[in-house]
Amino acid sequence: LRPKRTGKLEIPALTINNETTQPIPIRVIQQSNAMRQQMQEVLFFETELDATTTYVQAQIIYSVKLYYSESISGDFPAAPDLEDAVVEILEEEKRYETILNNRRFYVLEKRYAIFPQKSGPLLLPKETFVGTRGRGGLFSARQRVSAISTGHRVQVKPVPPAFTGEQWLPGKNLMTDSKLNLPEAGIKVGEPLNQVISVSMQGVSGLLLPDIKLSDIPGAKIYVDQPIIEDTESSNGISTLNRTTIGIVPTQAGSLVLPEIRIPWWNIELDRQQTAIIPGQTIDVKPLDTPVLVPPIMQGELAPVGPGTSSIDTRPQAWKWVSMGLLTVWLLTALGWYLSRRG
Repeated sequence: LRPKRTGKLEIPALTINNETTQPIPIRVIQQSNAMRQQMQEVLFFETELDATTTYVQAQIIYSVKLYYSESISGDFPAAPDLEDAVVEILEEEKRYETILNNRRFYVLEKRYAIFPQKSGPLLLPKETFVGTRGRGGLFSARQRVSAISTGHRVQVKPVPPAFTGEQWLPGKNLMTDSKLNLPEAGIKVGEPLNQVISVSMQGVSGLLLPDIKLSDIPGAKIYVDQPIIEDTESSNGISTLNRTTIGIVPTQAGSLVLPEIRIPWWNIELDRQQTAIIPGQTIDVKPLDTPVLVPPIMQGELAPVGPGTSSIDTRPQAWKWVSMGLLTVWLLTALGWYLSRRG
């Protein structure tokens, strides 16, 4: 059992079947300075916040370090359970050595990113460790040890009235980039091109970054893909990258104007609003190539039809006389054959 407060406490009676134990009264007192000092020479906590005042949904870094000078066994405290905040683990347990007051200590450290979701005071509870000292064995005893940290209070401010953006976005180092895959030969009506817009920021989750939206553009059809979000965790906090691809298909020739994109955000380092601007662009759209109509090729030349001439071919008259000649030759051949048969 580990008491949570000082004063007179009681371990209640336990009942099993018909048997009941007697309650046990105990008295819990504060550790003396000498006991505390003796314990801190073996084991102690150090907790730290990078800021004690922040804005709602802005990131604060909370580090927890457990120092121990001898072999200690026990469970490191879990991540803080906060009702009005989102807690993200930045890195797993990190172990290293350091020198304090000419003594060597081993350090077990964890870092968390905390995003308050409600304005007002945010209380971080004390960190507590209970373990045993010593390696144990046949001729050595294990000693119970414990350590407790100090708590923290963070003042969370609401969204300032000076912010004019549609979506509240607190953080650091917001940067934008835009790339347009425009071919060197230019673009024609109906040929698609892509604009890739990247937005990166520190101290914010990618889910909070606003979506890139484009209104209808005269002379083009717009298709916006789902953004690709990449969150990166490090000891300095969470940084995010949002990459959005926009498909553009020109529908008419001339100048196609892509408007600029403005992203208002709140710089928590300078404590003021800033606006990231993705510049607009003007694209020269060429018309489609018009196909050339080729006249059909004639096999022969036609004689012009002039006044007093007829367009009816006179060659059928010649064929008439040829046919009559062939018929006469056939009749003579048949007559000769008949006479030869009678002879």
